[in-house]
Amino acid sequence: MATLKEFNASRRRGREMIERGNAFCRDSIGLMIAWCGTSSIAALLVPIGTTAAPVLGAWHTTIGAVIISGLFTILMLTRETFRPMNELEIAYHAAYYAIPAG
Repeated sequence: MATLKEFNASRRRGREMIERGNAFCRDSIGLMIAWCGTSSIAALLVPIGTTAAPVLGAWHTTIGAVIISGLFTILMLTRETFRPMNELEIAYHAAYYAIPAG
């Protein structure tokens, strides 16, 4: 600060710091909006898909297109089908928390 005052640059440097702070704030808010949007989409798609598969399987069983053992297979595999989406979301969050550490 003494050097800035000596060269009469404290106001100019103060304005630079304010501008950089505002840019950082805008960038952080943009990143948070993108992060919340992608997290929300993934958080909605997994339960919707996990619910839709057994419902459609049950409907196909009632009309005779799928036998009961097929419905049981659908019920067992539904969770495994959406596991990669959950693991991707977990990895994404882990990477997001590692960015400030880098």
